[in-house]
Amino acid sequence: MVYKFTDRLVCFMNTRDYLISESLKLFLRKSFKDVTLEEILKITGLSKGAFYYYFKSKEQLFLEIIDTYFSYMVLYDFESYSKSNLRQFYLDHIRDLEKAVSQFELEKDSLAGGEGPNINFFYPIFDALRLVPAFSEKFRLARQNEIRCWSEAVGRARKSGEISSTMSDEQIALIFIFTGNSIGLQLIMENCPVDKMPSAYLQFWDNFYASLKTNKMP
Repeated sequence: MVYKFTDRLVCFMNTRDYLISESLKLFLRKSFKDVTLEEILKITGLSKGAFYYYFKSKEQLFLEIIDTYFSYMVLYDFESYSKSNLRQFYLDHIRDLEKAVSQFELEKDSLAGGEGPNINFFYPIFDALRLVPAFSEKFRLARQNEIRCWSEAVGRARKSGEISSTMSDEQIALIFIFTGNSIGLQLIMENCPVDKMPSAYLQFWDNFYASLKTNKMP
């Protein structure tokens, strides 16, 4: 069995994966609450019984969609980053951010299918954070881990003499995190080419890093 989905050829796609991929099209156009089970059945061509064979609820299906298509945008393997110095740590994160944005751009171009404004790529994530407790908890734990890993990287840099600052480790960590989030969102909204994104992060973080090395804020 072969299905064509979002301009990609998916061979031997099972019914469960097909249900996930086709339902995503609805959640990109409407909020979680506005998408009905009837619409899901219509777009997939499945019966209600078939739907409930694979998923207990619309919420479970939605969470699976988020895990499949959007988790990479909020979950990073910080434990794998360099522990040698703070600069290499944020260089490793820039590498991961570039990969995530590249994947986002591929998914966006593929899913849009020429429909432009009918697609909202942030609907699913915002809805999941507001309405799906399981994802909200996963996101909360991921944020805690992100802050911890950044704070530990800053602490190692302070201990080794790499940086010096009157700010706490967590305060410095949060500056990296919040500026990284805002830079990424702004670049996506401006349709900045993916290959130019690393330099945008690097310029800001290198300047901030330099201020930490001299203990003089820019």
